[in-house]
Amino acid sequence: MLQLCAEDTTVKLTVIKDKNKSVNVNSDEWEAALSLNDRNQIERTGQNIKLILLNDPQLKKVRFDRFTKQDITDCPDFCNERDNRIDDESIGKIAIYIENVYGLQLSQPRILEMLKTTSKERGFNPVHEFIQSATWDNVERIDTVVIRYLGADDTLLTRMQTRKWMVGAVARAFSPGCKFDHILTFTGPQGVGKSTFLNIIAGNWFSDSFSFAHDDKSKIEDITGAWIVEISELNGMKRAHDAEAAKAFLSRVRDDVRPAYARKSESIPRSNVFAATTNETEFLQSCNGNRRWWIIPIRGTGEVRKWIDALKSEVPQLWAEAYHYYTAEETLFLPPELESEANRRQAEYTTAAGDELLDEIEAFLNRLVPKAYFSWPLGKRAQWQKWAIDPSSFIDDEYRQIGTEPLTIVSPKMIKCEMPNDAIRTSFRYSSQYINSLMEHIHGWVRSEKEKVPGMHRDYCGADGRVKRPWIRTDNPKIPLSPTLDFDCEDSPF
Repeated sequence: MLQLCAEDTTVKLTVIKDKNKSVNVNSDEWEAALSLNDRNQIERTGQNIKLILLNDPQLKKVRFDRFTKQDITDCPDFCNERDNRIDDESIGKIAIYIENVYGLQLSQPRILEMLKTTSKERGFNPVHEFIQSATWDNVERIDTVVIRYLGADDTLLTRMQTRKWMVGAVARAFSPGCKFDHILTFTGPQGVGKSTFLNIIAGNWFSDSFSFAHDDKSKIEDITGAWIVEISELNGMKRAHDAEAAKAFLSRVRDDVRPAYARKSESIPRSNVFAATTNETEFLQSCNGNRRWWIIPIRGTGEVRKWIDALKSEVPQLWAEAYHYYTAEETLFLPPELESEANRRQAEYTTAAGDELLDEIEAFLNRLVPKAYFSWPLGKRAQWQKWAIDPSSFIDDEYRQIGTEPLTIVSPKMIKCEMPNDAIRTSFRYSSQYINSLMEHIHGWVRSEKEKVPGMHRDYCGADGRVKRPWIRTDNPKIPLSPTLDFDCEDSPF
């Protein structure tokens, strides 16, 4: 008889309704699918727990945020004291609720397991909802939004960089891991609203805590749950080594992350885009690898507080327009003519372009050297370079020779060891990478495409013993063979 009662739909609904009276929960037909034991109690099965999580009026408010990969709730009964994310405190409240309403005693691990099991059915993407919150009214806005609010010059490059970046942000939200690693970079005075602009258009998914100085794990934590990530003042990217590490990190399309409730890390495609803000005029470390940085100089348009409300009201239409271009399969890269213009702008903002030693390096490269120069020990060559510009400096008589031959092949180490300037040898700034960046600004020299060319010395070898690509004077196509000398940069007396 008890078994028949447990299988009878009317009896089951009556039993469950009686249990629900104490918490004022309205029963529904889904409850008829719950299985009962021979004592007319709801069985503690996975199927029953799943039905409860997906259909109970209060528990339905616990949803899985597909963008942040976290469970959240807007039910005050389950919220913790800090935010709407489900944590241990929330799980405890859910356990008490299920016990009071359904008579099921569930452990925290069991609830976590079932939340993970039902995450697909409970899932939603708030960034998708944010982007699609309005229907585009066919008024074009995104091309000029930076011009109107931040005072950028009205050029085709500015318009296209802004547009492509915003469409790229939509693409990353709807197609996580798609190839888009361009960084919209605002350079201009403080107080004009660079960060405020990014914060407003990002809605609730903005982060400004990112720094390249953080370790990889912390960097991934910085971008997790964020859609638009600001690199404020290009934080942590002051040296050439930092620039190389930044390039490697920005080019990734996936990160190893351990999602909530997961026992091990998963490879998660990126859903975010980067933007940068700075008031510096020289912040890129090299002329190479800068294609990602879409630089827009800005001047500001007056007090920020005067345009905040106007921008906020425009945001739904901005993203509606960007979404329209995304669904129309607009490309995410600049046309070739604008790419060239962007490259020229990037070169203007490299630290090498304004380096105080640039002229001295060029003078060193243009200084004629004696014919026997490359047969001398390194120390004597360095002494000769000092003597060549200051005849009062000490040098042995046998090395007092007039220069007659142009340098035709050099390497960063050679410049650092032989150039008569102590700063280039003692400053950590002048790494081989940075000297290569300086060489990119000197006319008449190109970097060899080959790993090894005639006339190279040990000076051109790195610490790993591999030969580095040297720089060759373009007006001397025939490179003279120089003897291989037994020295390294460490042999320098300076």
